[in-house]
Amino acid sequence: MSLHANTIHSVAGEGQTGQFKNTLLANLDAEVINRLHLRPVTFELGHEIEFPGQPIDYLYFVEEGMASQTVTFADGSQVEVGMFGYESVIGVSALMGTKRSLNRLYTQIPGRGYSCTFEAASKEFIRGGSFQSLALRYVQAQLVQAMQSTGCNAKHEVDRRLARWFFVRTGPKATPSGCRRITWQRCSGVHARLFRPLRLR
Repeated sequence: MSLHANTIHSVAGEGQTGQFKNTLLANLDAEVINRLHLRPVTFELGHEIEFPGQPIDYLYFVEEGMASQTVTFADGSQVEVGMFGYESVIGVSALMGTKRSLNRLYTQIPGRGYSCTFEAASKEFIRGGSFQSLALRYVQAQLVQAMQSTGCNAKHEVDRRLARWFFVRTGPKATPSGCRRITWQRCSGVHARLFRPLRLR
């Protein structure tokens, strides 16, 4: 069964040249957007976007919501190794030569975004223009994030480690009402926690 067809509902032909929240899409020209043939998608809670060993057929650009990337061990336990929010491109590793997913990636906070086929993204990447430049910068940012997260997980307590979760969920313009709605799920040693009204200064 196709993940794209059955767990993420797509509607073609809408929102192709509108204003994007996704950081990468917001910095692309209309011509590039049109060549990517974007399709609006809805990310439902808990749906797997990537699974180890499965081919990466689509790239996803998150506008709202959050997805988690985990490593699964032999005993079945999982550890979160990445988060994907409005600044993210899910599946970008396929453009670097990784044709099959190495990790599990699933929706943790439902939302919406856009998708494009790997073929369309690959053709645009090979052109060597703004899409390639932004995709490579995003990969570099992922590497920096991974190093920073490793350090934070080793040094900081749970409350400080949850700060990034909150930022990915809400973006830089956080509001108290947004804090009240967030329920954290158990992942990477962080226990489920409901954020009560949080005072922002």
